[in-house]
Amino acid sequence: MFFVKKIVSKFYASLILLFVLFFSMNFSVDAKSTDSADSNVEAFLELKKGQFNITIGESYELVHIRELYGLDDSVIAHYYNVYVNDELNGYILGANDGRLDAILEYGRFDDNIDTKYGEILAKNVNQKAFYLGLDEIEFSDSGTLLEIELNNRLEQRLEEARNANDFEGVKQLQNFEFGLEYNGN
Repeated sequence: MFFVKKIVSKFYASLILLFVLFFSMNFSVDAKSTDSADSNVEAFLELKKGQFNITIGESYELVHIRELYGLDDSVIAHYYNVYVNDELNGYILGANDGRLDAILEYGRFDDNIDTKYGEILAKNVNQKAFYLGLDEIEFSDSGTLLEIELNNRLEQRLEEARNANDFEGVKQLQNFEFGLEYNGN
């Protein structure tokens, strides 16, 4: 009887340990990816305080607005607003993908209005936001569907260039690739 109790107690202890490890691994992966972007953006803001007109003694805050996806449906970046003394001052787009530079874009706003991506990100909350490069955000339910849409648009432009006998334009369009160029690729 003692032997059976010992086996059962080891079984439950092993089960609990497995349960704890499983959930801690899942949470730490999610936390790590978000924390990576957060820490990159925070470090960048510390270095660039002058460009955001943050002077000694002024309070500032980073507010996460939204995650941005790559065509492979992975989160590749996070968009943040920068507030200085409770006023909207600027934005930082921080990468969440090691193949990209840590900071993709940043800038300042006038008149407390997010004139970069904030308005379009707020209007399209029912779909994923895909970051394709500077000033290029598209919305879709998936990267696959977006690629189909983008290829359809490209085919239309190719047809227009062919009809206009724009041979150089056709050549450029035929070599066009969607999405970002990754470091090392």
